[in-house]
Amino acid sequence: SIEGYHGNIHKLGRLLRHDWFSVQDRDGKNKERYLFLFKARILVCKVRRISEDRSVFILKDIIRLPEVEVNDHKENPNVFELHHKVRGFGHYPLTISAHNDTVKPAWLKEIRQYASDVIALAEHAADDLRPQTPLGNNEEKSEPTTPPPQQEQVQSTGVKLLETKTEIKPPEVPERK
Repeated sequence: SIEGYHGNIHKLGRLLRHDWFSVQDRDGKNKERYLFLFKARILVCKVRRISEDRSVFILKDIIRLPEVEVNDHKENPNVFELHHKVRGFGHYPLTISAHNDTVKPAWLKEIRQYASDVIALAEHAADDLRPQTPLGNNEEKSEPTTPPPQQEQVQSTGVKLLETKTEIKPPEVPERK
């Protein structure tokens, strides 16, 4: 389960991919995060191990794919960047580093496939999902990396989204080299 959000997570539709990444912001802060890819969103989560065989995902950020541009680092098979279309917004650019050579191409393929899918983007334009900021949280407060969702009406396309429930167990956190 994912904790720390307001809204209906089922509005994001089907989960496309999920993997461990190193995420570095423009200030050079590098953190290990578990990312969930949906058609129009990437959920950035911290993983808290509860027991030997159980973990909880804590939502740290939501990347709204229509608001970012992808920059592929062709010289590095594991790295790509996300740049916000509003220059200087949040902690962008974000440098996303996969932990093996097969993850990045699969993610870029999915992101590019849905980046031009107007229907898919319209379906998710009005989702109400946003990170929760609990009181008493000792983690450093920082500006969001995505702006709050805009209040706009989206016409129904008549496409029905299928909800699927998937139990996801994260792999072990890779060791840093």
